[in-house]
Order: sequence, then structure tokens, then C-alpha cells
Amino acid sequence: RNSGTTLLCTLYKYIGEPLKSLLKDVKEATMKNIEKEFEKIKQVASEQGNNNTNNNQKENNELIDSLFPKVDLSKKITSKMLKDLSEGKWQLKKEIIEQIESFITEANNRILSNGLNELMTILKRILKDSNKNIVRFVLQLIIHFTDALGVSMKIYVKNLLQPIIKNLSDKMDLLRKDTV
Repeated sequence: RNSGTTLLCTLYKYIGEPLKSLLKDVKEATMKNIEKEFEKIKQVASEQGNNNTNNNQKENNELIDSLFPKVDLSKKITSKMLKDLSEGKWQLKKEIIEQIESFITEANNRILSNGLNELMTILKRILKDSNKNIVRFVLQLIIHFTDALGVSMKIYVKNLLQPIIKNLSDKMDLLRKDTV
């Protein structure tokens, strides 16, 4: 545990805040200890007058990208999956959504935005579905996509935002909460 914390601190010294996005699955108690160690690094850096400029931040982001490259999810999503997601029964749609979520998780929540247009169009259609449970699953998938795509999600937001917002007026309380 101590060795792992030391390694994370060394990475944090060079990468900075973006490293935290890769530590989402760390237990809360362990993360608190790691955060304390990160604070020590911030204090040392500020005492030395080392402030992070935009260039340093850009270099840090490039370093993360080189250490943890983004995965092209479009290669894993087959045309059959897209057809079943578009036309299948809700149980099949749920299975496909779970499979896509597992692809995102396997990619360490770092995916490329290319080749996802057809999938996002289908998700937009499902957001208008009368089966509110499948709409809830799609909302969770969109949250997962947003986390994995980061800034690249802005490409799809324009098309998805309107049907998402319409769910705020739905009668189902859980759907409204998921939408928020």
C-alpha cells in the first residue's frame, strides 16, 4: 500500500490533477490517505514557486494520453448490436447497453469519439421510448459516455440534450431523478 501511494505521488508530481480522474475505483478511505499525500506535494510545489501554466497543463494532459491511450469503441460495437439496440426488445436493448458499458470500463473510461454517430442517434431515439426503464438505462450509459469522452462529448450534446431535458417533465419520479 505504501509503495503504491509513493508511486501515485510520483506520478502526481508530474501529471497533477488529471491523475485523479484515473483513481475513481479506489476505496474512499484509501483515497483520503492518497489525497493527504497529494496535498504535501502541492505545498512543496507552491513553496518552490512552481505554478502550473497552460503549457505545463497541456504537457501533463499529453503525458496522460501517452500513458493511458484512448480506445476506439466503434471497432467493438457491431452493426448487429446497433440493429438490435434500435429494433430489439427491451431486454435485448438492456443487454447491449450493459455490454457497451463494459467496453467503456475495459477502456479505463478513455474512449475516442470517432465512429459513434450512429450509436448516439439510436440512443437519442431510445430517450423518447415509452418504456421508461430502458430510458433510464440509456441515461446511465450517456453519463458513462460523458465521463469517458470528456470534452469530446460536446459533439453529441446538441442532439442528446433536448430529449434528455424532455424527461424532466415525465411522471416517473425515478426517471426525473436520473435525468437530473
